[in-house]
Amino acid sequence: MANKLRVLCLHGYRQSDKSFREKTGGLRKTLKSVAEFEFIRAPHAVHGEEDSLSWFYSNPATHNILSYDCQDPSTEDPGFDETIQFLMNYLKENEFWHSARAHASPRCCVT
Repeated sequence: MANKLRVLCLHGYRQSDKSFREKTGGLRKTLKSVAEFEFIRAPHAVHGEEDSLSWFYSNPATHNILSYDCQDPSTEDPGFDETIQFLMNYLKENEFWHSARAHASPRCCVT
């Protein structure tokens, strides 16, 4: 196969591009002849956790700490606009993608 499918991968909350890549090793190995995967890092850090990232948060800062809880009803989404801009810039600067794979919270960014 001359051209492989290109898949852009977005990790979940409290993960990183590296950890998501490690978790998808079996899938990547199975599809290596037909697809290539690129993993990108979320632009926001999770407070107090090394190499834990977030695409956005589900609540305003409490004591200057932002967090995400998928079961937390919220009318605010701190960081979401910045994430959309980050992803739009990334897509403009990089080549065409056939598909995007998002784990958990960033799914709303790739629909």
